[in-house]
Amino acid sequence: MSRRIPLSRAAQLVGVKRRALQKQIQDGHIPSFDGTVEVSDLLRVYPDVQMHDNTQLERMERIMERSASKVSRSENALPDAHVLAARVNALAQDLVDAKTEANWSTELLAQIKQRIETIADDDRKAWQGFRQWLLGSLNRSQSTNDPSRQLLAQAQFLRTMTANVRVFGSEQAFPVEGATSILEAGLEAGVPLEFGCNDGTCGLCRARVTSGEVTTLKPHEYALSEAEKSQGYCLMCSCTPVTDLVIEAKVAGGPEDIPVQRILSKVQRIDPLSTDVTLLQLRTPRTRRLRFFAGQSVKLVINEDVIGEFPIASCPCDERHLEFHIPSHTDSPFSRYLKNQLKRRDEILIEGPVGQFVLDEASMRPLIMIAADTGFAPLKSITEHAMQLEHTEEIHFFWVVNQIETHYLENLCRAWVDAFDGFSSQCMTGKTAFSDKNAYQREQEAFMKTILAQHDNIENYDIYIAGDAHFIKIAQALFVNVGFPKKQIFSGILP
Repeated sequence: MSRRIPLSRAAQLVGVKRRALQKQIQDGHIPSFDGTVEVSDLLRVYPDVQMHDNTQLERMERIMERSASKVSRSENALPDAHVLAARVNALAQDLVDAKTEANWSTELLAQIKQRIETIADDDRKAWQGFRQWLLGSLNRSQSTNDPSRQLLAQAQFLRTMTANVRVFGSEQAFPVEGATSILEAGLEAGVPLEFGCNDGTCGLCRARVTSGEVTTLKPHEYALSEAEKSQGYCLMCSCTPVTDLVIEAKVAGGPEDIPVQRILSKVQRIDPLSTDVTLLQLRTPRTRRLRFFAGQSVKLVINEDVIGEFPIASCPCDERHLEFHIPSHTDSPFSRYLKNQLKRRDEILIEGPVGQFVLDEASMRPLIMIAADTGFAPLKSITEHAMQLEHTEEIHFFWVVNQIETHYLENLCRAWVDAFDGFSSQCMTGKTAFSDKNAYQREQEAFMKTILAQHDNIENYDIYIAGDAHFIKIAQALFVNVGFPKKQIFSGILP
């Protein structure tokens, strides 16, 4: 039985984030091969992992509870009978192979021991030391209290409940629980897989399975060619893993890889967040999900006279439910229509996405987020995406509003602080009117200096700034003037 386990499963077993394990690998503390790590290396770095006789049962209960909490997918909480049987059979075959290998090893060791006993050598002391070492090693390998055996047992158990999918040629991997499709699980994990219809008609989510086995969840209209079938292709929207997988799939590397889409959506919610900001939530059809990167914007078209461009405030992991924070104190046609005419179930055309203000997923530096007014919206999206990816252990969020705005989702910031270790939040309120440009600039610079004073070695951070053009210009200039690397400043100007 292999003593290597996938990185995602290893992180789950030792109770750390996948990103933390990747950092250990990059720093040379844990060797890795093809997205897997050796159990012994894992225990060497995390020797205090606690093992309990009821660990497997507790983990199964947590998996079931987590699955059951997803009401929309309650029927997919557990693998179906075919998948579960196949996984158990795979474990049984592993057990047979391991038992055969163990029997052979035991017999070989017995022969070695017998030969050592019969060897006559002048250096009897050296042979005696070798014999003691060999017998000691054999006894340790047979111990049922060996932590590596217990950790490996847990890893094998988790294989029956959750499959691990790794995208070939990248560090991207994600778990698939129950009878969830590969595509849905990947999107929920923040992996920007290519797709179109999500119901098996377009074929854009084709992926080649290079290792492992899949089964079809539902029939699909798109017909794979015989050549594609023989090469191991499947539709990710219609298949679920039977075993751990390695797949070759198209994954967007940046905004330039996502085409502009036109999707007719329906209004799901219209809620005032404050006297100045209104929450607009749109829902796309089940067969048309918007592909976008956190931080990007779209055009919302009600009719030819009522068009607005706004940043998406929701996470790409929930691409059917799109959230927008619309300033209601402006006198734009869109704001007026939203206030006076728009109602639930009305249709709005979505065009996009656009924009380059996205998370740098290649960087492992901690994050400083600075939002001005409704600049909170794109930074909310980026923050939730970073949390979903377990991108970093540390996020510091600063929200600056002027005298006519409010921190309309301050309760969400407090919830983030409570829910995530390493997350901090600070709300700041300006008292100077934007019309007094000199006083406004001095006030914003004072806010930035306050942020600087709270962070030693700030050059080790990435800074994301979202707001109006004037605010961003002030913030960028101040950070650059104190020597902060310009390439580590990411800015999103509100449309």
